[in-house]
Amino acid sequence: MMASEDQTVPKGAHGADSSSIQQQSTDYWNARAKGYSISTRKELDLDSNVLRNIMRNQLGFNRRLKVADMGTGAGLAAITVARLGHDVTAVDASEKMLEYARQNALYAHVDINFVLGDVCNPPLLKHEYDIVIAKSVIWNLTDPIGAYSSWMDLLKPGGFLIVIDGNWYLDEFDEDFRRRRNYLDMKNGKDNNLHANTNIDNVDLNIIRRLTPNFPASRERRPAWDMGVLLGLGFSEFRILSLDKEPFSVLTRDGVMKIPLSFAIIARMPRGTSSLYSEVMGSAAYTDEDLRAVTERIRDLDMGYNKVLKALADPNRLSLVSALMGGKMSVNQLAGVTGQSVSLASHNLKVLKECNIVSSERDGKEIQYSLVDRTAINFLVDTCNAILNEDHEKR
Repeated sequence: MMASEDQTVPKGAHGADSSSIQQQSTDYWNARAKGYSISTRKELDLDSNVLRNIMRNQLGFNRRLKVADMGTGAGLAAITVARLGHDVTAVDASEKMLEYARQNALYAHVDINFVLGDVCNPPLLKHEYDIVIAKSVIWNLTDPIGAYSSWMDLLKPGGFLIVIDGNWYLDEFDEDFRRRRNYLDMKNGKDNNLHANTNIDNVDLNIIRRLTPNFPASRERRPAWDMGVLLGLGFSEFRILSLDKEPFSVLTRDGVMKIPLSFAIIARMPRGTSSLYSEVMGSAAYTDEDLRAVTERIRDLDMGYNKVLKALADPNRLSLVSALMGGKMSVNQLAGVTGQSVSLASHNLKVLKECNIVSSERDGKEIQYSLVDRTAINFLVDTCNAILNEDHEKR
């Protein structure tokens, strides 16, 4: 049933009942199902299929896994994973979306178990799944923290949660994101994207925008918000991937800061309850199975990051990185502010470039240097501060 712009959806229904809001959202996705299915078929075979790349390059499993796809929509994530040979169960609250998802699965020649249900309380067995996937779901929920908690219960010890999402409507609440949207609207045209261009039923896309005040995650800067929630629930071993094709930055008092739109989070469950107590009880808390898992993890670990840590361990190189936190600089400027000779600064910048910490670009006659990922450097600095503060408190 197509929701109508003036009769069905209240504008900014902050105090509305959450079940009513979630039903209005489901009605919207039922109306969008046909067009969404068309965009799904277009996305399935793109080289840029994010989930396929994560499964192959980030996780790289070589065995058949049990996977639960939350909020499958027209089946994009479920079909992508099933094509990789895994056993997939996909849940969605929209009957229309599931109808098209089944058709798309037949089109893709894969077998998927589709289930109609509430993704915040999925009708699935607990502790049965190696991976839980949520693509473009959390932003659209009235109880995103409850959803994360329920999905955690579905995972086996050591299982993975993969979240692919974005700050899609944060421009309604955040001035920096409003600037980002205005910039991209001017550059690319308003609503010039795959989903808008496949809106063949002419559904009013602003219906879901007007509902966003009722979706808690859509009012937060993410993925930082998600990280806080997932850490509180007990997830570990995080990886954050930026999926932005058009980066956008703003100038803050601490320097230039990227404003992320789309991202992926890979988080892991602890391998068992015994590992949760290991910090308190010591090595006796580890079972033989835990120790074998640790040995396997160390054996499979890619130690390539040693080069990065070694590069940052040098005080001169670390001072260059610190200087670049404020923005781009030339080698002469960097030498001046860090007290290094130009030749020494050039050598250290070369080392940092080889580790993909620093990048360079020509600006007229000069070469300007900048950090490749300022957010990652900030995270490292915060981690070091946390370790140092903890050590100081123990003393």
